[in-house]
Amino acid sequence: METNFDNFFSEFDEANYEQWKSEAEAALKGAPFDKLMFTDTYEGIKLKPIYNKEDRASTSFLANLPGFYPFSRGANPAGFKKSSWEISQNIPYADCENVNKALKNDLANGQNSIRLNFDKAIAMYEDFNEDDIWGYANMISDLGDMEKALHGIDLKLYPIHIDAGLASLPAFALLVAYLKSKSEDSSQVKASIVCDPLKELCIEGTLPVALERLYDEMAVITKKAVAEFPQIKTISVATNHIHDEGGSAVHELAYMASVLTEYCNQMQAREIDINNLAEKFIVGLSVGTNYFMELAKLRAARIISAKIFNEFGAAPENCKITIHATTSERDIAALDPHVNILRGTSQAFSAIMGLCDILTVTPFDNVYGAPTDFSRRIARNTQNVLLHESHLTDSIDPAAGSYYIECLTEELATIAWDEFQKIESSGGIFESLKSNQLIESVRKTFKSRYDNLAIRKDVIIGTNKYPILIQKDIDSVLCDQEVIEKYVNDYDNKLVSRNIELIDQNLDEFENLLEVNSVQAIDLAVKAFENGAVMAEVFNSLVHNIGFDCQIEHFELNRSSAPFEEIREKAILYKYENGTLPKLPLICIGKLKEFKPRADFSNDFFKVGGFDCDIYSGFEDVENIDLTSIPQSKAYVFCSNDDLYAQFIPTFAKMMKENNPNSILILAGYPKDKIEEFKNAGIDDFIHIKSNIIDSLNMLHSKFKKHDHKGAL
Repeated sequence: METNFDNFFSEFDEANYEQWKSEAEAALKGAPFDKLMFTDTYEGIKLKPIYNKEDRASTSFLANLPGFYPFSRGANPAGFKKSSWEISQNIPYADCENVNKALKNDLANGQNSIRLNFDKAIAMYEDFNEDDIWGYANMISDLGDMEKALHGIDLKLYPIHIDAGLASLPAFALLVAYLKSKSEDSSQVKASIVCDPLKELCIEGTLPVALERLYDEMAVITKKAVAEFPQIKTISVATNHIHDEGGSAVHELAYMASVLTEYCNQMQAREIDINNLAEKFIVGLSVGTNYFMELAKLRAARIISAKIFNEFGAAPENCKITIHATTSERDIAALDPHVNILRGTSQAFSAIMGLCDILTVTPFDNVYGAPTDFSRRIARNTQNVLLHESHLTDSIDPAAGSYYIECLTEELATIAWDEFQKIESSGGIFESLKSNQLIESVRKTFKSRYDNLAIRKDVIIGTNKYPILIQKDIDSVLCDQEVIEKYVNDYDNKLVSRNIELIDQNLDEFENLLEVNSVQAIDLAVKAFENGAVMAEVFNSLVHNIGFDCQIEHFELNRSSAPFEEIREKAILYKYENGTLPKLPLICIGKLKEFKPRADFSNDFFKVGGFDCDIYSGFEDVENIDLTSIPQSKAYVFCSNDDLYAQFIPTFAKMMKENNPNSILILAGYPKDKIEEFKNAGIDDFIHIKSNIIDSLNMLHSKFKKHDHKGAL
């Protein structure tokens, strides 16, 4: 029987926004609708409580299908139905044999993409020593190391992505040399060896060589890839450092747009056709915990980048980018770290719904060192479960049709475009970085995040809300200094066992060709690797005769949970010296129903700082207060309702101060009309939902700092 969907809901009255608003206002009982039902974001967007068809009518890109300009619905017309995103996990081990072992295991269990991060010291410095090596990046310097890392892995089956920082040209040549050694058809290998000098500038604060020279090198490897390696990408626009410093989605997108513009300008000036350029870009975006905003960010990134490529003259079909999404390091917490698994799952879901091309899930134990076998498996299987068990590939574009997501994407793209144009009007991204305008704007947003975390308007479960005082130890994989020392010794030995004259000849020819920006220079670098050259030798043969004399404020990782972890460290130190966590008596006045709400609030509040709260109750008669049941302490917290406070506090607080003059008395609540009276009675501080928990806990720890070594407070 055929169903008439036109009348499917005919038995129900048609609702409209005004009716809904009227009902909502009635439920609010006089509270201001506009204040409570709209949400301000760090991006300057005011979120509505509900979105409808009329809101979507103003959006400008909805008529486009998936796979068509401006690609807000993804670059592939079939979405993930034909092929899924790349599950591309980092293997941050130093030793190449350990990298190979982990890679083989992970590729056999759902990972479908290889990711290598070369140690920068090994890639760039010929005179490095053990102290220069980080220990959480791959120690790869030559063909022998590549063979160890990739032994037994068929690169025709798996895309490979290499990050070598400023040594992208040597890394490109090393990969080509490795493919030649395996007789691989390089045209069939899908890879990226990305160059992103502005990211390196942002992270380091300066560069060892002029930007112009780095752009020349970017152009050389890009021309080579366009001519001979159609599936190798060579340019990255990564915004992860903007995110990690505390920036908003608008900051990330505006920075992305401005860097993309800068790189397109530089590549066009070096005679690379814009229609060949977009396919050589990878855009790297971190994905945070604001689920819908992060989803919209990925979709907006495609709109903005497509518009930029089109403005440069690219045909619409040549304006699509590849997006590599990474779950946020900024949102990783050291406290109650298994909650990071939930955060990573939400973030991965956002990235997939935003139609990323490549996805990396940060292991939950990231702050403790390199991942264990277990944490690697959990991170990898987060993606496997979403791919195979969550039906996300059943629809070409599962987020399509959501009024909220489509309106949010439109508004985010519009605001980010305006911010991008401000950067361009002030001289472009380099001028914005040089003048520190961008980082100062990002830091303002970070300050807003910090303030909201401090009053717990923004919640980090297990960290500034619902903390667990007793946590299991987390296994971690720390860098093995003996392995590093052995590598350095082996490295020195292999340098003296080569045909130095032949390598020098190759590198001299390489340098001469590169000086005139000849694409053929790559072939000489390949020959040098075949004859035993190492990465640093090739890197130092680059034409680095023009210095870079600019120093900027560099971007750092500001993990949201860090201030709370520093506070908890004080409690851990106290326990180490005294045998127990600092104990904080909660003095509960009245009956259970009268003190329990604020006792629960206080318990959660002070546990964030590592304080072990004990309840002392039975105080129901102001005339017969017995202090003998309350232990001596550096601080006390009163918990009850405002009516009982009015009866008890003037007497009770005064008695407590007389009994223990140096103690701090804290009251849970903020009875405005009694504040001065209670302060005069001896109350030192008040805690409530708008209290700055970071300041309060630091103040309290300073009071507990002086103690003996027997656990007495």
